[in-house]
Amino acid sequence: MGDRHAQFDHQTAQLFLRLDGEQLDSVRALPDALYTFDLQLARAALLYALGHTDAMVELAEAEGSSVSADALAERLALQRPLGWPATPHLYSGDAPVTLTSRVLGCL
Repeated sequence: MGDRHAQFDHQTAQLFLRLDGEQLDSVRALPDALYTFDLQLARAALLYALGHTDAMVELAEAEGSSVSADALAERLALQRPLGWPATPHLYSGDAPVTLTSRVLGCL
């Protein structure tokens, strides 16, 4: 796995560990997709946040660590990069959103 892929996997895991209950409900179906894209840490973190600690334990054991699922999740959650909010803001679909992009200086 490349460095950028591993970094994305790690940061996505951190985000999943910060979701609240309502946000978790909206991403409940993602573990299979995360597995498909080989985002094993993100998948384990999401499953842990959803109450399934087995995946986090298996991941720790596969990497040769004897740390508990709770300790691993806490360590991940505490490694928030500067500028990240304490809780992620997910689009809930309640309000219209306009996305714009500049391509070669045009709007």
